[in-house]
Amino acid sequence: NTSNTTIHVNIADLEIIKIVNNATPNYGDEITYTITVRNNGLDNSTNIKVSEVLADNFKFISANASKGYYDLTNGVWAVGNLTNNETAKLVITVKIVKTGFIQNNVSVNGTGFDPNVTNNNATVNITVPQTADLSVVKIVNVDRVSVGNRITYTIVVKNNGPDTALDVYAVDKLSDALKFVSYKASVGVYDPATGIWTIGNLTNKSNATLEITCIVLKTGVISNEVFVNGSTVDLNMTNNYGNVSVTVIPAPAPVHPADKDIMDSDEVAMGVDAMAKTGNPILALLVVLIFGIFGFGVSRRKK
Repeated sequence: NTSNTTIHVNIADLEIIKIVNNATPNYGDEITYTITVRNNGLDNSTNIKVSEVLADNFKFISANASKGYYDLTNGVWAVGNLTNNETAKLVITVKIVKTGFIQNNVSVNGTGFDPNVTNNNATVNITVPQTADLSVVKIVNVDRVSVGNRITYTIVVKNNGPDTALDVYAVDKLSDALKFVSYKASVGVYDPATGIWTIGNLTNKSNATLEITCIVLKTGVISNEVFVNGSTVDLNMTNNYGNVSVTVIPAPAPVHPADKDIMDSDEVAMGVDAMAKTGNPILALLVVLIFGIFGFGVSRRKK
């Protein structure tokens, strides 16, 4: 009255491995995760699924699976079945759109008994350094000026992000053809002796403005350059420089008034001093008339 029943237990040890091609990427870089699932046996494993949910630090670019398909919406790679000692791979490419510490976890499971679950999970950590793209623009209020006049430089520093720029400073050393007069800064302090404008921290998308007023001392072309930097990683240094030129011409010659003391030839002949243009012309005329009348009368008496 006995019977024997044989029950076969499906045993499949699933293992998952995850690697990244660049463990120290920068903001804006593309990186590739490679996920490998292996069935270490003893039996076949069915209905295998891998959970791979991407962090919001990433922008999805592509996914390529050797078996099954990857669904970005729920982060599940439906592998399907793996025979004993068979492997499957998933390659995911993403672009980094946010800095900071990024932890990426994956896990695998399937139908059947897995005697070793310690290798069913994998984690890859990367750290993307804080990044701030600083830029600077410099203009001058005139492009042509004469010696002795004043000019004003305006420098605008902007943080294009994505993170806060720390310890920002700009260097704007004035030419010896210029005499420093004054400055006005929206933030920080400018030292004309060193040319350093200490700005401090700039949050994402914020800017700072500096105006420098000078007196022009020499003729020629005065070229003035400014450079901006900080302690935060800046991956685009092409916009960290600004340059502007001013053409300086000689000061205009002073205008001298015409000589006003030149005497009229008729007055010289008559022995009368010429009157300056600023003198009294009526008085001069009376003197001439009186001299003429009395002089004429004296001359007739002598006859």
